[in-house]
Amino acid sequence: LYRNTSELEFKYKAKSVITHADIRALDHISDMVVDDFNAKKKIFDIIMHITNTFLSLLVFKIAVAAIVYHKKYLSSIDFDNIYVTDYFRQVDDRRKRNKKPTILPLTKFEKNDVVDLEHTCQLTENESKIIGFYFLQFSMEILTACFFLILDHVIITLLNIIRFNSSITYTQEGEHIIHFQVKGSGLMARLLQRTLKNFNIHEQISTFLTNEYCLPNAHILPKRFYLKLAATNVIIIVLIYKCYYFMRMRRIICSYFYHKREKQRILYLYNSLLRKRKTVREVMRMTAESNVHKRRIRRRINLLLFLRLKWPNYCSWYKFCAATRLKCLICDGLEDNSFIICKNPKCQMGYCYECWRDLGVLCISCQTDIKTIEILDFNVYFELVNIM
Repeated sequence: LYRNTSELEFKYKAKSVITHADIRALDHISDMVVDDFNAKKKIFDIIMHITNTFLSLLVFKIAVAAIVYHKKYLSSIDFDNIYVTDYFRQVDDRRKRNKKPTILPLTKFEKNDVVDLEHTCQLTENESKIIGFYFLQFSMEILTACFFLILDHVIITLLNIIRFNSSITYTQEGEHIIHFQVKGSGLMARLLQRTLKNFNIHEQISTFLTNEYCLPNAHILPKRFYLKLAATNVIIIVLIYKCYYFMRMRRIICSYFYHKREKQRILYLYNSLLRKRKTVREVMRMTAESNVHKRRIRRRINLLLFLRLKWPNYCSWYKFCAATRLKCLICDGLEDNSFIICKNPKCQMGYCYECWRDLGVLCISCQTDIKTIEILDFNVYFELVNIM
């Protein structure tokens, strides 16, 4: 400290900062991501706007369908003419008083094509097919929605796993002490002591670093969303199941404004049913003959039904399952307590009581005489077969 300080030499080297073309600032990357997201969002908004415009035009489809129905109602007397109304019953009662052939009550074979309005829950075969198609179409939409919900749950689970396992927290605590001590009593020593005294540092260090803001933050859908979605689907299912009520309202509206036309249609329906009633046995017989091969195939491929027919004493409880019940050879009705079964062990074709009553006493498949004593349940039938 007592030497001449003019001879001191300081050496230093300034390092130049090397910049790379592929290195980008964090703010620049953030702006690029936001711009890319906004561009794709604009495309999505345009597509959704076009879709909403197209869906709004479907309202015109309802108006067009109403106009087409009105035109066919007035031009085609056979169009949507399948309803047994009060006037239909009046005509039937008048013929009954005059001791003429009547239509009511309808046979089970006729109920597949004609709707009795006193039994509002009755569906025709065509209506059942339409409702089944709507249910199939809506089930595909439900499966698609479930797929996206499951995908959303999987993505949220993965993001939570990443957030849990990638979280890093750095904590540093301590003291930072810098104390300059100059020994000596000379002039220079006292000068340095006074100068360096202001550079003494005594600070508490507390540093907390985390990457929490950089980790993915998944937003879980609220339970209210799932409840609304489930309630909406239930309402749609009920509307699909009851859609035939709304479809039948079209005829009621037209009949209110066209009384004479409605009477003409009812008389035409009544006369057509009278004509069909004369040949209904032949139609039922042809239907039964065409279903014989289907019933035999069903017995071969239906394992439970095969076991029930093969070992009735051990598998009789299978009859509580709809898949193991016999079907009527004519109307495809499921087996019940009044079901009639051919007593021929090689045939075993079944008939519902209504079709058997309308058709006769001979089995269509094997021409075996089916007597009324065979109106038994399935267990008694096998007891009779074993006695034979």
